[in-house]
Amino acid sequence: MSINKRYLPKIEVLKSSLKEKGSQEFYRTYVRKTDAFIGSVESSKFIDTFCDKYFKDENTKFTEIV
Repeated sequence: MSINKRYLPKIEVLKSSLKEKGSQEFYRTYVRKTDAFIGSVESSKFIDTFCDKYFKDENTKFTEIV
């Protein structure tokens, strides 16, 4: 068994990806099946904020974090 790592891009790329793809595709791309994130602190915090809101309600509008 191995650890699934995800290299996070800059926060600007994450924000535009969330706007363009929507929350469910963003989740599948960056969060699903990931054990560890590698990237900037800002990108990691963005993913944490996204996950907090997504797991409460996956139909949430994410305009306030973008």
